[in-house]
Amino acid sequence: MNLNVALEFLRQPHRKLLVLLLCLCAIGAVAALPLWYVMTTNCLIGLCLVPFVIYTTGSARFNGFALAGVIAFGILSMMYHHKVFYFLTVALFVVFLLDFFVGKVTGLIYFLIAFMSPVFYQVSVILGFPIRLLLSSWTGFILKSAGMQVEVLGNMIWINGTDFSVDEACMGLNMLVVSLLLSVFMMAQCLRSQKRDMNFIYMILFFIMVFMLTVLSNMMRIILLVMFQLLPNNPWHEVVGILCLLAYVLIPVYFLSRWLSARVGALVSDAGNRVMISRTQKSLMIVMALFVVCCGFALNPDRKEAAIEHANVAYHQLPIENMPGGISKITTTDLLLYVKPIPDFFSMEHTPLLCWKGSGYEFKSIRKEVAANYEVYRGVLKKGNDYLYTAWWYFNGTNSTTDQFAWRTDMLKGANRYCLVNITSKEEKKLNEYVKEILESKILKIN
Repeated sequence: MNLNVALEFLRQPHRKLLVLLLCLCAIGAVAALPLWYVMTTNCLIGLCLVPFVIYTTGSARFNGFALAGVIAFGILSMMYHHKVFYFLTVALFVVFLLDFFVGKVTGLIYFLIAFMSPVFYQVSVILGFPIRLLLSSWTGFILKSAGMQVEVLGNMIWINGTDFSVDEACMGLNMLVVSLLLSVFMMAQCLRSQKRDMNFIYMILFFIMVFMLTVLSNMMRIILLVMFQLLPNNPWHEVVGILCLLAYVLIPVYFLSRWLSARVGALVSDAGNRVMISRTQKSLMIVMALFVVCCGFALNPDRKEAAIEHANVAYHQLPIENMPGGISKITTTDLLLYVKPIPDFFSMEHTPLLCWKGSGYEFKSIRKEVAANYEVYRGVLKKGNDYLYTAWWYFNGTNSTTDQFAWRTDMLKGANRYCLVNITSKEEKKLNEYVKEILESKILKIN
């Protein structure tokens, strides 16, 4: 079906216009997005899958949804100087062009764009963190129910004197990328082979099931690693992960995609091309392409990111060091305090899960606990033989929380912007004292 459409398109005179518009789009993308921005694992895998996922399911059309997305995300990219908005602008413009010139593209393309988006990295870290804590708790419960002597604290599991850390590999970016992107690929191939398309709602349900299977796979992996005490230096540690991915995700998804495609997929006919393009339509295409290019040059990587206003921070009248990105830093001999403002409810915060990794540290353990009637995250950082103890939460001068949904909803309703408060010390006892003091007396002032 697609080969005939492609050959027919190459004979059409408007192919030159499409090539021109795609070139303009590429110029904007090169101007706005630095190379590292599209070199993430999920983006690279997604780009490789594009030729296999894109197939037409109907005649060429004017995709108003994609066009509205181009305009909306383009405006947002210039307003907030967030490159992820521009990435979505470019991706949706390409979808719009394909729909108009080649034929209606399957709705799977939108999921592919979402999963390969650079923002997916931070989303996976933020969402993967509480899931890791939940998986640790579930694993401990299952093993205790089986009669094993197990202790669980946060992401740490102790059994027979051996400790296991449920780290990012147990519920992080790589596992989600492989599961979700390969699921897009398998569903696309099933729909293509059966000449079917699927309702968008069914696609959403399909990927929800894929996500649940991924969580199950990770839990089974953790259980097996703990039961057989397979530490990271054991070659079976990685083998078990691959086998769980195959057994609990890829194989079930293969049969699930075939079943859904045959059960709820609608038959499609060969797509036809748009032969005639009016002068108005051609003008609109060129204007939109120039709009995309202008947005790209407005976000040139050499241009400084939009400045984030520093919070007014006061703590024991200690000197404040204002750092790039709106970050305020306070240091003493036994304290390192960062206050990191979050500009908007949709912004990705400077999570310690990423920042400390960039400094060469890794989290040995992470847990959630209650301090002075407030929930906080606690972690132990390791770098060689050095250990640091850290805690963090979200605070807007009035409310303290660890709940992503809570502070984002609060900001959306008009509350004062939240800041991520991160306290670190070389001594756990000192850290406990600082956390308790700040939460109980609210001596840390943020405006």
